[in-house]
Amino acid sequence: MARRVFLRPWALALAVTLAAGSALMASPAWAQGSGASEFALNGVACTGPSNCLAVGDYDNSTGASEPLSERWNGTKWSELTVHGPVYSGLQAVSCPAAAECLAVGFSRYGTLAEAWNGTAWTAVPSPAPAGAIESALLSISCASSRSCLAVGDYLNGKSTELTLAEAWNGSKWSLVPSPDRSGVTGSELAAVSCTRATSCEAVGDSFNSTGNSATLAERWNGTSWSIAASPNSPGGSEDVLTGVSCLSLSHCTAVGDYAALNGTSPPLIENWNGTAWKLVAGATGNGELDSVACTGGSACVAVGSYAESQTSAGWKHSAIVTPKGTYGAVLASVSCPAASKCLAVGFSTGDASDTTYNLAEAWNGSSWALLTIPN
Repeated sequence: MARRVFLRPWALALAVTLAAGSALMASPAWAQGSGASEFALNGVACTGPSNCLAVGDYDNSTGASEPLSERWNGTKWSELTVHGPVYSGLQAVSCPAAAECLAVGFSRYGTLAEAWNGTAWTAVPSPAPAGAIESALLSISCASSRSCLAVGDYLNGKSTELTLAEAWNGSKWSLVPSPDRSGVTGSELAAVSCTRATSCEAVGDSFNSTGNSATLAERWNGTSWSIAASPNSPGGSEDVLTGVSCLSLSHCTAVGDYAALNGTSPPLIENWNGTAWKLVAGATGNGELDSVACTGGSACVAVGSYAESQTSAGWKHSAIVTPKGTYGAVLASVSCPAASKCLAVGFSTGDASDTTYNLAEAWNGSSWALLTIPN
């Protein structure tokens, strides 16, 4: 199992990854182009069953990545124009209102941010840390139109990977200092969830030179970030948390995976009770879980290379649909406007050259179904 890297979520499946013990990120997206068109949707946000926005990126005919967006109206998907720089992509989106969304990601020049007004996407300046070699925002959560937090990571001048956080006040983005665990080679924040302007939880991982990674959790109190203790799998290694969903100040669920001694990658699920993070048992599967969305205290759906759904009886494994003619599928993000109505997006892999295609699936409370989506 390899540790997550911020540029290109489908690197998890295509082996364009970074070993856990390394302090350097994988080659940026603009250095990975093969000339083939590749598509992937990395984030989705729904304000209702008939209003969802998905974001991602694709490789154009020259192999350079460009931002991508699709809209779901309850019946079909349609492409949206995103005027972003070449060699860039969008990683996540959050919608505090039906006609108001913010998306974040990366570009060769630093972080990338776009705003949706219900009709069009507009680029919004977002800062990068001073001296950063590379930087990216991986996740965003908006408590309101004037209060959003985005998290990710960046490489400093010494090629050390550090956590990154930025705050949106309704008109501009600004850097917010985020701590890094001492005694490690590097850290990253992969996901964030906010229930109000003064309460957010972010998760990710820290790693060291021995090749091991450990879960990382941080809390936002409206003024500053602080590291919160988070458990790791018993007997495993390379623990990572890649998705989080909070319902209240005292209820959050985070998902990820770890490397087991038998060579598998079981799911890693943790709950926040307002005081501490605790491991949750009962989930099965092998492979990464990348995103989670909760609609109730015991009603969550998590997706990745497979899916897990939670009810009062516990977590249950379910297979996602691999489109006909492709040999692999990953759902990178999920949003649930209702307990039995979830929409997830990602990518499928189509041929020996690892060409990837947009993927969207709907959850009805018992099974996943493919949705037709343009590339």
